[in-house]
Amino acid sequence: DQSLGIENQVQSLNRDLDSVGIANLCFHAAPIIRANGSFEFMNWDLRRKIFSRMMGFVRGVDFKYHCLVVDKKYVNTSDQIVAKLESQLEEWVDGNNVRFEDFETIKVYYDCGQKRITNLLHGFFNERRSLKVEFAQAVEPKKYKLFQVADLVCTLKLLEVKLQSDMGLSPCEKRFFGGPKAFKHDILRRIKAKEIILHKTHRFDILWVLLFRLCKSCSMVVSSWETWPTNALKEGFCNYLLNFNKRVKR
Repeated sequence: DQSLGIENQVQSLNRDLDSVGIANLCFHAAPIIRANGSFEFMNWDLRRKIFSRMMGFVRGVDFKYHCLVVDKKYVNTSDQIVAKLESQLEEWVDGNNVRFEDFETIKVYYDCGQKRITNLLHGFFNERRSLKVEFAQAVEPKKYKLFQVADLVCTLKLLEVKLQSDMGLSPCEKRFFGGPKAFKHDILRRIKAKEIILHKTHRFDILWVLLFRLCKSCSMVVSSWETWPTNALKEGFCNYLLNFNKRVKR
């Protein structure tokens, strides 16, 4: 029961994808950019068209996001990473940066890709009895466009961090976007218009993304993590995603 649905935007995105010959696509930003996985044999032009369609969808949907970050220079083990993420999530929720008590329901979407994160989310919200939290069952990224948006936001944020460090973009990333300057102007500035910045952070390797929509229901999506094949992020954890799709109390 959403007061601000996105059905029209989803239908428009599906039509746009159909127009380029890709129906029922589950968008995954990193493989599209790097031409691997299920996108390995797609040419640059088609991958760019798919990416542009998703960016158009992002611009047309009313949401905000916030990144929770962990710098692996200071935390190395998975236990330390999860503890740090829990600490930042606690600071975000309990610090009233977003008044979660104002929502009738907070619905959490997670694909259960990592048991540690599943336990973290359940334990964290079970301790906050004042919040009415529901966990969606049998979550699959392909079923939720905002889950795919969270994947895109996370990927772009990681690329932004690479530009801020000594790493820079990889050759395939430069080819896909046309170089760092084009990436910043054509892509990054558009997505950052929806970012909620609370404070400055240092370089990070671990990322959670929270997306917020003003709807009657509040939903949060967390995607499974993946490893980035770069020297600085080798064997690192990469995509912890959160997606909030809210139900505002009227």
